[in-house]
Amino acid sequence: ATFNFSAGDVTVSTGMPTQVTIKAKMATIKANTDNAPGSPSADVILGFGGTDGIKFTGAASGLEITGAGIEVYSDSSSSYQVLVKSKPVVTLPTTSNRAELGIDASLTNGQPIFYAYKVTAEGGDVLLYRNSLIITTSVGTGLKVSNVVVKVGDDTVKAAGAVLPVDRAPLDQENLYTYTFDAPNVDIDNATEALQIPAGTSMIFKVSGDVSGASTVADYIKTFLMGDTASTSNNLSWNCADVSESMCDGGFAVPTVADMGNTTVAQGKFVWSDYWRTSALPAATYAGTSNSAATSAAMWYNGYLVDGLEKVVSTSAYVISY
Repeated sequence: ATFNFSAGDVTVSTGMPTQVTIKAKMATIKANTDNAPGSPSADVILGFGGTDGIKFTGAASGLEITGAGIEVYSDSSSSYQVLVKSKPVVTLPTTSNRAELGIDASLTNGQPIFYAYKVTAEGGDVLLYRNSLIITTSVGTGLKVSNVVVKVGDDTVKAAGAVLPVDRAPLDQENLYTYTFDAPNVDIDNATEALQIPAGTSMIFKVSGDVSGASTVADYIKTFLMGDTASTSNNLSWNCADVSESMCDGGFAVPTVADMGNTTVAQGKFVWSDYWRTSALPAATYAGTSNSAATSAAMWYNGYLVDGLEKVVSTSAYVISY
């Protein structure tokens, strides 16, 4: 697209930077209607095409300002934007919001809530399929964490699992805990069921476990929620010849210990959907593939660029001490 300004509409004064903002109204996505007219998970990027894409003229001379050493191009392309019907917003724990999220004030033996996070649905309902945590225990004190449980309110959405090593060396050894959910309102397999967060509401996920051996100020549990470092929309959410098909090739591999810091594989540590296609949604799509390798329907995304997760695998860790 090419657009011209009238003379005097935009003036760049000597030594003064000028910002030009381009706004666009995104097309609507409608459930059960492909390209209506918006294409779900379509990528949008805007660029000016280098020095040839922007033309300047002198205010007095009216002549084009161009030439080596006179016109310098740095970068004018935006980052990718993905068209979705809704999105999740993640709130991570801090010392200031600890009480609001329901995290215990200090580490104790028993079943303390040692980590929590909040996911809010903006723009519409959001489905949440998989989350992943890194849980680290202090070394040299005999602290042990087992039977890790994830709850939303009084509902257990991930039953007891994960036994963390005792005194695992080296110091701050990271332990991967990746999980899908048992949705309270769904009865498919009680293990790989997507949680539905209604538009404008939030779910607080509280993480607890059986803790033993905590006895000194040196004892702690350090936890963080994992994100993803690359988009998957090109090879997962929009690679079907016919998007009316409920299932597509692909899917997210289950993260492993070897993938914890990997930026090229297992880009499915945080898996969610904007739930744009709401009718005729088969159980297999809602609950994921039969082998529980996460969903392979053309409406799922990972944690890349999710508000609160941004572009990193390791989000800010929360530490609870004895």
